Amino acid sequence: MTETNTGKRIVIVIFACLIGLMAGLIYTWSIWVRPICEEYGWGTDLVALMGNVMLITFVFGVTLGGHLLPKLGARTSCLIGTVCFGGFFILSAFVTNPILMYVTYGGVAGLGVGILYVVCQFAASAWFPDHRGLVMGIFLAIFGLSVTICSAPIHSILNSLGVRGTMLLVGGIVTVVCFIGSLVMQAPPAGWSPAGMKKADAAAKAAEAKSLTVGEAVKTKDFWLIFLAYTLLVWPYAFISSYITVFVTEQKMLTAAAAVTCVSATGIGSAVGRFLGGLLVDRLGCKVTYLIMCLCSVIACLLLPAASSLGALVALFIILCIGYGGRTPVYGVIFGKQFGPKYASGIYGWGTLGTAVTLLIAPLVTAALRSSSGGSFTSTCIVAAIVAAVGCASMLLVPKLNPMQRQQQ
Repeated sequence: MTETNTGKRIVIVIFACLIGLMAGLIYTWSIWVRPICEEYGWGTDLVALMGNVMLITFVFGVTLGGHLLPKLGARTSCLIGTVCFGGFFILSAFVTNPILMYVTYGGVAGLGVGILYVVCQFAASAWFPDHRGLVMGIFLAIFGLSVTICSAPIHSILNSLGVRGTMLLVGGIVTVVCFIGSLVMQAPPAGWSPAGMKKADAAAKAAEAKSLTVGEAVKTKDFWLIFLAYTLLVWPYAFISSYITVFVTEQKMLTAAAAVTCVSATGIGSAVGRFLGGLLVDRLGCKVTYLIMCLCSVIACLLLPAASSLGALVALFIILCIGYGGRTPVYGVIFGKQFGPKYASGIYGWGTLGTAVTLLIAPLVTAALRSSSGGSFTSTCIVAAIVAAVGCASMLLVPKLNPMQRQQQ
């Protein structure tokens, strides 16, 4: 089945990216912490943890969304994600109890972000089977750039309208944009390929149509090798994202303004990496792209302890986060390549669960290593580099032939 009109699939990608821009607001929580503390009188640590909870439930939302997509379709799945994210974002404006906000914002809204993230990523990229990595890279770059694009406007609105007014306004915008995007969102029919696609490529895609279910995939070594890689390569970013301001101000003895600059650099690096990774995975394949991105993270981790100037730190944080962001399009492609396209989103969802553990463990290990070394981050950087290298090795060990191809031998 081929399609001659490319306008429809381009529109779907555009709306997927708009939803991704809204979903990326998950990374703006730090902007809300102080205003919420001042307005409600809650403790800083109590409020800051809400953002961490949202990141964890986001991972479970990815798993849930991955299962919803093949069962309910992209439109219905996105509508569910919109209600969870946008609806409960708005509901949070009326919450005056921190425990309830953990549920509305940290819990349900986080699930909604995860659903939107995985559904839009897989539905949009499926319309470009010959450029799947590139489309995923564009979507992921916009998702990552959301914090850079939206931080200043949200900060300004908070100063003008306060917490409740800003939550209502931002939540309303999120709901409207995601609702309209959900109505447009759909995946192509089975066996679809774009007009002009080479016959050899179309034949290869048709061969890939044979897919393993989630239950079948998790019984293969392929899944667990990718799962381990996914879990471990997030480590360098997990420890840096929690301690970057402490690292810059205490170990490097630079100003708070310098720390803010470094935080901004991580967002830029992540976005560049996501786009670059998507571009490379279509041209160089999953393993070579993953190796390049891993080397970025490892080299940056090993050089960070010796860096002293702000310029050097900014450059290394950008390189580290290029590695972190650049690995993400690989996962979207390799799960489909190894297990077939039909249930790839669900398998992908299960593959992300290890990152929730890493997001919890990496900061704890960092704290323990700093405590044992008088506050130094040197050992932490070395451990992060080693962990990332092990994750890369795991990805490189994924068999060249997928499980279906091996069964035919």
